[in-house]
Order: sequence, then structure tokens, then C-alpha cells
Amino acid sequence: MIAIHTKYLNPTNTRGARVKASVYRSRGVIWSVTVGYDHAADDPFSVGAQALADKHWPGKVARYVGATLDGNGNVFTLEG
Repeated sequence: MIAIHTKYLNPTNTRGARVKASVYRSRGVIWSVTVGYDHAADDPFSVGAQALADKHWPGKVARYVGATLDGNGNVFTLEG
């Protein structure tokens, strides 16, 4: 089972707010993608999770599982 962890990244002086989606594959190997925070989306975290799924698992859909303990993101898994 794949768990995609998303995290909110605060805006800086040079970049706007972003969402980082990561998958920890094995010791020291992390796949990630960072996308702009889509304020118009119903769930901006799902946009980031789906971007990572599209990159590494084309045709799979990122499905919401729950919130992270720190409250700064969500966790998704793949279906399809």
C-alpha cells in the first residue's frame, strides 16, 4: 500500500503558498512533487497528491484517508 503525505508550505518573499506531496519509498529514497496552493480547489492537498500519483503511477487516483497529526496536511492512498 502506498501512502502519500501532503504538507502545506507557507509563502515566502519569492514564492506563494505551496503543497508538497511525498512518498517514502525506502531508506533514504523519497519521491516528491511540489505544486502551487490552489485556492480555488475544494481540497488543495488532493491536487498535490494527484500530481504525485500522475507522475509515478499514471491512471491511479489519490483517495483521501485522513489528516496528519500536526494538522498541516493530509494523507492519501492510491486506488484504481
